[in-house]
Amino acid sequence: SLSKCNNIRVIGLMCIAKMTYDEEVLEDSFAKMKKAKEETEKCRVAIRNIRKDANESIKKLKNDGASEDEIKVGEAEVQKLTDAYIIKIDQLAELKEKDIMTV
Repeated sequence: SLSKCNNIRVIGLMCIAKMTYDEEVLEDSFAKMKKAKEETEKCRVAIRNIRKDANESIKKLKNDGASEDEIKVGEAEVQKLTDAYIIKIDQLAELKEKDIMTV
């Protein structure tokens, strides 16, 4: 479960880095906006997929003797990380859109 949480952090940071890097590859504002929105959605999907995997791993801990409360705490922690990185990605996307429109 901890490795899944680390995956959320890593994917979130990678998505943020990719969104800042790819802008110069595209030429016109419309294409840049479209690309930024596509990358934003890819990042959201990647983070949500990791959340799903992490929650499945946490639920399997019940077979190892984890209590319902421990499972709920683990799922809440994963959700908190997911929310935090989705917010960061959305904030970066908003900044990227403003930057593209001012050029």
